[in-house]
Amino acid sequence: NDWFLASGNSNGCSSRDSTSVGGSGSKSDDDLGDKFCFRKLYVTKNAGKSFTEIRNYVVQYDWAPEEDGNEDLVYATMHSVQEGNQKFGFWDQFVDFVATTDYFSTSKVGYSLDIL
Repeated sequence: NDWFLASGNSNGCSSRDSTSVGGSGSKSDDDLGDKFCFRKLYVTKNAGKSFTEIRNYVVQYDWAPEEDGNEDLVYATMHSVQEGNQKFGFWDQFVDFVATTDYFSTSKVGYSLDIL
């Protein structure tokens, strides 16, 4: 399979202390990525020749096991409050467990594996 998930930091991470909390903004995702530090999630369907950004403020992510029955099913933890600088390495009450089958066009928040 030539598909895989990858993550990277926004451009704002290179010039900031990533453990700090910033303000909010109402600019585009590209502008926010230059201003604030957060983790971005990408998918590639061609073994890394090109990547599509699918979500911001991601903590952890992985494909669901094959036994779950959907090859597009992705589980992730991500910040429900998506503004300012993402905190790395700290517990945060605003991190949700989510699942998606359409690369975050839609997603469901839940605490059990039978949410889809």
